[in-house]
Amino acid sequence: MVFRETDESRMIKEKTRLAVSLAMEGKWKEAAEINREILDSSPENTESLNRLGKALIELNQIENALAAFNQVLAINPSNTIAAKNAERLNWACSNKSKAKPLSSTHTGSLTAKFFIGQSGKSTEVTLTQCSANYDPSPGTPIMLKVEGSAIVAMDPCNNRLGHVPSKLSRRLVCLMQGGNTYDGAISGGTGDELRVVLRESFQHPSQRSKVSFPPTASGDENAVAKNDSTSAAIETELEETEFSAHSSQHVLA
Repeated sequence: MVFRETDESRMIKEKTRLAVSLAMEGKWKEAAEINREILDSSPENTESLNRLGKALIELNQIENALAAFNQVLAINPSNTIAAKNAERLNWACSNKSKAKPLSSTHTGSLTAKFFIGQSGKSTEVTLTQCSANYDPSPGTPIMLKVEGSAIVAMDPCNNRLGHVPSKLSRRLVCLMQGGNTYDGAISGGTGDELRVVLRESFQHPSQRSKVSFPPTASGDENAVAKNDSTSAAIETELEETEFSAHSSQHVLA
């Protein structure tokens, strides 16, 4: 069976990456505009609504931010990010004379190019074995820690967020041992549905012929699936030949 990404879903992915990148750069007005564009196409996109709410907080548009989070809760009452922010904003709205802007001190240093990478240089994946009750903000940079053949995503405070999907982890571990480096950032999700964007930040000359993120290695459910057992067997054989396993520990700062 072949899964093909629609133009609309591809556009939403690209705009999502741009919105997160703009937030990391502290460009909150632009981030809000991009999230509104996403919502024009996908009105019940709760992650875009959460990102919009965050941007509006940073712009000190408290009532509008609260409306965005309340819209999330109308769609999904169990959304913990929206619930927590709505609680804070309700307090702020009822204490306007005392309230200060609810902005965070975290700003990232990655540019928009981080999220609009060329094919094979970046991907978005859903982490596995995610830490429970942890709701990091979209745009938060992550570190990648190698543990044997696995890669664990860590936040800036060294909290474990979850594992990069195993197939992609094995591939990246070998490429990292060959000299490649990677960085990443949280793109959305909560609890056991945490998603991150990963990017090849440096390609070692010895790895020039190797693609970091082929569609079938990313774990992306929209990737083109192999519909031929022979081609799948060839792919496996090539991976085992090209990326032999070596155990080591490697941390990307």
